[in-house]
Amino acid sequence: MCKFLRERDRSCHEYPQLHYPELYVLKGGYREFFFQFSSHCEPQSYRPMEHPAFKEQLRKFRRQIRRARRSLLIHKRHL
Repeated sequence: MCKFLRERDRSCHEYPQLHYPELYVLKGGYREFFFQFSSHCEPQSYRPMEHPAFKEQLRKFRRQIRRARRSLLIHKRHL
């Protein structure tokens, strides 16, 4: 996810300008971070990625990831 967000940010902004200049990979993921440090999180509630309210968004994101991976494989074959 971090790589995806960084690539997206760079494609939308002229170097060295970034909307998200600092990205962090959380050991254990956001869920573990939230349960240990929820006072640092906004909003103050947690919903798992598989929560029904986000089903459509998750489906779209996974489709985008599959397309990006296929595109990368095709690109590597032509090198």
